[in-house]
Amino acid sequence: MLRCRCSALRWVMSAALIAGLGCQPGGGQSSPPAGSDQASGDTPAGQVTVRIADRQVYEGVLAKHRGKPILVDFWSTWCVPCTEQFPHTVQLHTKYAASGLAVISVSLDEPTDEQRVETFLEKQGATFDNLLSKWGGDDPSFENFDIRTGTIPHYKLYDRDGKLVETFTVDPAADKQFTAADIERSVRKLLQPASS
Repeated sequence: MLRCRCSALRWVMSAALIAGLGCQPGGGQSSPPAGSDQASGDTPAGQVTVRIADRQVYEGVLAKHRGKPILVDFWSTWCVPCTEQFPHTVQLHTKYAASGLAVISVSLDEPTDEQRVETFLEKQGATFDNLLSKWGGDDPSFENFDIRTGTIPHYKLYDRDGKLVETFTVDPAADKQFTAADIERSVRKLLQPASS
């Protein structure tokens, strides 16, 4: 069973409220259902789907969006700051998809909780690529998806060439945490036409 160890410290963002300084999973291990690794495919337009993913599937989804800036949101239903911030990810998709932004979510819930993850995503209207780590909230998720702080929410921003250009992660030692406005500002910058 996963437990969320969220910092008691709280901080307020100007554009949105994130409770806590991030979540770390604790305890429990489970295996994904047999045959749950699905081949890379497109999400049907306007539908919410969830795919069990390892690093190879993740890389395939990134490659599918090459040529667009990509925002990846690593989150979980057991992480309160993640679920409070997730609507902002959906808003960024709604606001900037027509301008070329691709959004991917990667849940660190257990694969056996796929239905709960899908229900949450449906309520949020998350009609972009949604992945569910085959390792759940265990250490291999953080290792394979290169989340060095070991906490979520965690965001990665890739440029049109697929190069990782920025991460937004909780740092309990920092004087100031990232805000929703910081993420949006970076997205807008990547959406600007390349100067020739």
